[in-house]
Amino acid sequence: MKNIFLLFAISLFYTVSLGQEKEETFKRLTYNDAYLLGQNQSKLYTDSNTEYFHTSIRPYRNENLLKVIDPQRVKSEYQNLPDGTKFQRKLFYEDLIQYRSEKEEFDIRINPLMNFSLIADENIGSISDPTKKVGYTNTRGLQILGQLGKQFTFYTEIYENQIDLPGYVKDWSTNHDLVSPGQGIVDFLTDGQYDYLIATGYFQYRSKKYFTFEFGNGKNFIGDGYRSLLLSDNAANYPYFKILTEFGKVKYMNLYTKYLDVNPSNKDENHYSKWSATHYLTFNIGKKLSFGLFESTMWGNRENQKGYDVTYLNPIIFYRSLEFMNGSEGVNVLLGGNAQFKIRPKTAFYGQFVLDEFKINEFFAGDGYWGNKYGFQFGVKSFDVFKVKNLNILSEINYVRPFTYAHEASNTPNEGGLSNYGHLNQALAHPLGANFIEWMSSVNYQYRRWVLNGELMVANKSFNNAGENFGGDIYDNYNGRSLGDYGYDMLIGNKVNIINLNGTLGYIINPSYNLKIEAGLTIRQFSPEVVSSTLQERNDVIFTFGLKTDLFGKSSMF
Repeated sequence: MKNIFLLFAISLFYTVSLGQEKEETFKRLTYNDAYLLGQNQSKLYTDSNTEYFHTSIRPYRNENLLKVIDPQRVKSEYQNLPDGTKFQRKLFYEDLIQYRSEKEEFDIRINPLMNFSLIADENIGSISDPTKKVGYTNTRGLQILGQLGKQFTFYTEIYENQIDLPGYVKDWSTNHDLVSPGQGIVDFLTDGQYDYLIATGYFQYRSKKYFTFEFGNGKNFIGDGYRSLLLSDNAANYPYFKILTEFGKVKYMNLYTKYLDVNPSNKDENHYSKWSATHYLTFNIGKKLSFGLFESTMWGNRENQKGYDVTYLNPIIFYRSLEFMNGSEGVNVLLGGNAQFKIRPKTAFYGQFVLDEFKINEFFAGDGYWGNKYGFQFGVKSFDVFKVKNLNILSEINYVRPFTYAHEASNTPNEGGLSNYGHLNQALAHPLGANFIEWMSSVNYQYRRWVLNGELMVANKSFNNAGENFGGDIYDNYNGRSLGDYGYDMLIGNKVNIINLNGTLGYIINPSYNLKIEAGLTIRQFSPEVVSSTLQERNDVIFTFGLKTDLFGKSSMF
């Protein structure tokens, strides 16, 4: 085994060494993605060079965005405030600390991270103070991003939080081993607040041609929509190693990751490790059509935490064949695809499908066979709508069958397998997991430094009642299904109607690290057919206001 790792390391070294030829200029790559994308999202769909830009692999990195976005033009979009003095420039335009040398080819940027916000929610009260209606978020952190030479970049952000979560999020967290959505396991303080420290970062090496290597702790997203049925940013951060191979109109991603399943008996350590290897191949056909093929394998074993199976390091072999070679117990393979078609210069249809298991004869029989586990997405997005610059809309439908992403037990009969498609009690794809239909729409508009966002989610989702398994929970063992092999129509189980309307209005103080003042309003209805201790009917109205650096991504809670 050591020889295998040695050969892999040597091969990697020589591959990297091929790209060490000198370039003519030192190009700055230390921009925040939010800064480049803020008022330039339509550029990814209208610029002639976008036939070489692959929109379905996110997060985007600077070296790709700079192919289609001019930083000087971005800067001009924000030149509506005075920048005469150094103080004014630091406040309204520049990074807080800059250390850069064109001659020695390095560039380091350091910025503060913060979120000082108030939240008003009738249901925010804790056990110690049930009358509490107003809480706060106190986040302090630091962002460091840098470039050394022409091929090496790095990024890190670390922030410490004391936060009052909305009541419905806190209730979900209490029932899921104190996991904060999108953040991981947290400490629950006596006054009802959560306390946790989060670190995200990566370092990246780019060869002159073809290859990019990235090692980090964070999230990845595959898709062109708001949601992803393949891999989303819903769950908490995880360690990963990513290889990107790009030539012509083709881009190929190998993603090797480590995930965790919560061991409730160990609060801070000894959680169950699980492992994944993912392939995603995407190619652009002309300037209108892009198509991607996806394959991912998850495996784990509670009794034998043996670590990463080196057979899955092969960057091109189909994992389904390895599953048969190695034995399928405790191994879960997902297949899928992603497509996008530009019907107009600034409008595109997009879609996905995910296939967990499938029997075509059972599909046409129409008997609700449990093993037909699949999902699909269809959506449309448009930029500069009605010729209004920076007015963008998106609308999509997501549909996932029961038992999709779930798997069999690993060692423990009453628990779902480690090889389900989840991490720290959350789905790695859609936050609703399986057995749901969702319609999701969003609109955003930016005028200079003013930013307006609106989102509407309408969904029907079926949950499992206690002692039942109709395929709604990806963490339940699918061998314990309640109806045997047949009768699993969509939304069988305890059906819940969910409506979530969210809007924010913000003013960007400094676009370099997206420092803004923002007010937000969320209206949410959650109506189960059968009320239980974990599924309560609720109507939530939540108001927030504060000063924040908006680099943390969208909410991970439905």
